[in-house]
Amino acid sequence: MDCGNALDLMEIAAVMQPYRPCTVNIAVNLRVQVTIEHQDGAGIVIDDEVGVTKFGSLTEISFKGPTRLTAVILHHFQLEGIRVTIRSPVLRGSGLGGSGAVALGLVAACQAYLRFPEQIPMSAARLSAMAMLAQSLEMAITPAPVGIQDHLAAAFGGVSLWEWEARDRTPPFRHVRLDGAETVRGLNDRLLVCLLREPHRDGGLSLAWAESVRNGELETWVRTAGATRIFARAIRAGRWPAALAALNEECELRAREWPQVMTGSASVFRSAVLGSGGAARFCGGGDGGALWALIEPGRREDFANAWTTDAASADGELVRPEVDGQGLVIECMPG
Repeated sequence: MDCGNALDLMEIAAVMQPYRPCTVNIAVNLRVQVTIEHQDGAGIVIDDEVGVTKFGSLTEISFKGPTRLTAVILHHFQLEGIRVTIRSPVLRGSGLGGSGAVALGLVAACQAYLRFPEQIPMSAARLSAMAMLAQSLEMAITPAPVGIQDHLAAAFGGVSLWEWEARDRTPPFRHVRLDGAETVRGLNDRLLVCLLREPHRDGGLSLAWAESVRNGELETWVRTAGATRIFARAIRAGRWPAALAALNEECELRAREWPQVMTGSASVFRSAVLGSGGAARFCGGGDGGALWALIEPGRREDFANAWTTDAASADGELVRPEVDGQGLVIECMPG
């Protein structure tokens, strides 16, 4: 879940440098698991949400269709004679960063498989490098622009402010952790996610957002960066009314410029959250998928109970996630 997304697209961040582009993301306990196991022969088995698919070799796996992300990463590492198992509680098209987490998991699993029994050192530099490789490979097979913050959230976990510094920093970001104990407790007491029945297409409105910057339409992005930075300061300081106001402002900036970011079902949920004094925002590229919300603890349970008994609940399922501070975990076991 995030505030300020699309500012992590390097084509936007580079232009926006004078305005200090930044995003905030929150990693939650909807963990993706990727497993790679040896099997005899050169064949490849992919077991994911689509089902179990068997291929005779790497050359048989298409870079199009539902297995394209796995295909391009296995091709990069030239891995055959394996079984890949992917399990994710995040539905495809939800906007909750599932593809970024899967891409990172695949990169990490391939590296661990090739280096076994040597352990991969889990330094910040290593995590950043794996996230950047995962993003590059996902970009190779995705028609819309792909930012890196989802991959970084999966790598580092927790609550983070990412400052996108494309001018003179390598890697081109600065990582500021926001997940002090009080911030995490405050988020856990307020978080709700609504999983809509309408998945979004690849990238949502990312193409339109990148095009707006190419056209010199920067005002919305300048104000988005400002609202995101206010949101980061507010949650870090435990100023929750200010945090909710900033999150609502950031969402409204995008919805005014691109109304289609909020589908009919999304608007119903967001209106209900606002009526309870909370804040709600689309996930990922919008135009379907999920929404996330912050509602004051005294009202959150009342809202959830009312939503699940109301006819509107047919539009989306509520989940009460919690912040996951662990990030990437690699476990290696002899076959």
